Amino acid sequence: MTHDSLSDLWLATMKSRGLATRTIDDRRRILTNFARTLGIKPETAGEDDVIEWLSRDIAQSSREHYWSTLRVWFAWLQDRGLIDVSPIAAIRRPRVPPALPKPAAKEHIRRVLNSSIRRTTRTKIIMAVYAGMRVSEIAAFRGEYLDQIGEKIRILGKGGRDDVLPVHRAILEEASLYPAGYWFPSPGQPDAHVSGNSVSTVISRAFRRIGVRVTAHQLRHHFATSLLEHGIDSRIVQTLMRHSSLATTGRYLKVLERQQRHALDALHLM
Repeated sequence: MTHDSLSDLWLATMKSRGLATRTIDDRRRILTNFARTLGIKPETAGEDDVIEWLSRDIAQSSREHYWSTLRVWFAWLQDRGLIDVSPIAAIRRPRVPPALPKPAAKEHIRRVLNSSIRRTTRTKIIMAVYAGMRVSEIAAFRGEYLDQIGEKIRILGKGGRDDVLPVHRAILEEASLYPAGYWFPSPGQPDAHVSGNSVSTVISRAFRRIGVRVTAHQLRHHFATSLLEHGIDSRIVQTLMRHSSLATTGRYLKVLERQQRHALDALHLM
């Protein structure tokens, strides 16, 4: 079996498991870069090749991401009996310091929603602010994912997750503005939706027009920290954020130093 057909089979296997197209494309890109940089076939790589590639001058977060992709690739080769030992088995996962969330400020969100922005841009911002949706989830959203009677929303998310959750009335109110099918179809292609990158760019530009720098992901951060600031239990926030681990949700607790300071100031012994 040739290298191309082998890697294509790996990608097809991921597709059959229901992994998101974005994840599959990302892994394709990383594996191709790995092979081209070293001038080898990825299935023939040894431990030294992996160490050389991961030792390049790259961001630590990228190093960890690349390590994870190669681990999946070599595990797949091992499962199929194409290699005996994974060359990445003895290489520890690169350490990445957890990045603290940077939520968008409420006043900035209010300003942009009150500015002259397109209806679709406004809707995308509302979906991020009131449901904590990622750009890829917003891009692929369909009208039938909203249950008006049950007041619920279906979100097809990261890693093939499929969640049905209560929905905020602000999102329900947007539904009357859109037909069935994709809310944000690709121009000239009604059967396809816009990309997540497109959603990210549109939102960032809307904020830049009012003189502030805010990313779409910071709106998701705002969603989580706002819930926590209102005293919502972190386990409930975990389900609404669709985090697989409570530890991930716990990162948002670290940004609430103002509340922690207020709590300490309330202590009086004399």
